[in-house]
Amino acid sequence: NQNATFRDHFIDAPVDISKVLFVTTANEIDRIPGPLLDRMEVIRLSGYDVPEKLKIAEQYLVPKSMVSSGLMVKESPEEEKSDNDDGKKEEPDTKKSEKEESEAKKSEYTEPVYRLAEKVPESLSINESALESLVRWYCREAGVRNLAQKIDKITRLLSLQVVAEEEGAKLTEKSSRQSDTWEVSEENLHHYVGKPIFTSDRLYEKDPLPHGIVMGLAWTSMGGTALYIETQGIKRGLDHDGKPRGGGTLKATGQLGDVMKESTQIAYTVARARLADVAPNNNFFDVTDIHMHVPEGATPKDGPSAGI
Repeated sequence: NQNATFRDHFIDAPVDISKVLFVTTANEIDRIPGPLLDRMEVIRLSGYDVPEKLKIAEQYLVPKSMVSSGLMVKESPEEEKSDNDDGKKEEPDTKKSEKEESEAKKSEYTEPVYRLAEKVPESLSINESALESLVRWYCREAGVRNLAQKIDKITRLLSLQVVAEEEGAKLTEKSSRQSDTWEVSEENLHHYVGKPIFTSDRLYEKDPLPHGIVMGLAWTSMGGTALYIETQGIKRGLDHDGKPRGGGTLKATGQLGDVMKESTQIAYTVARARLADVAPNNNFFDVTDIHMHVPEGATPKDGPSAGI
């Protein structure tokens, strides 16, 4: 077995990894090399949608970050102990079934209670509109790691502002409070986390779309996005004899993958063949160059379903 005599090149010593189980994670399975993927058992876990992220942020991420930043304190509920009339402790009932014990444990669980720390303004909070903006325009990944980092950034800045105003210290223009309220909302969110990373999916606000532009959909590790596909026809110039220079060509740009490039060539060939059947005298493709561009350069445009 090759795994029993694996030699690490860093320490230059054989290591037995025949009984080792490696656990890895990936956001996009298409980027895993084929030979490595064949040796893996893949467990697919779906990401959180917007309502789920909002609930996780409200019930867990925001209170946790507030406590770690010193803006909130967690109150532990007092546990009341009941004694018998004779002062002896109640003997545990060994006859209870496992189901009854599990139900009793569930009933004993209480939601944690948080309150603002001393000298923290009562209006200090992160409202739902700010959390929704964080999810939609800043943190579109499948998990909540980036969302937790953004919330931590907000609470740390709030904590700094509270301490600075309490002690009368001066902060830089970037760190000082920009609004008159301690409530973080959608309107003043950019003061804490900067400008949105993602903007609206619509480049063209007015309908219908201009000629030569269509919309497509792309699957991404963050759920998906809308893509605009833009085309422009350019008439071929004339040479000294008054004849068109060369023939019509198709040029595709915009970080397209190999599958998408092949799809554009197939679509171009089908369009030429169809036009020849419908209008044999039409020489549009012979005298016109076509440039196709997909503006969203950061979105990968390739995969098993890529096509135009």
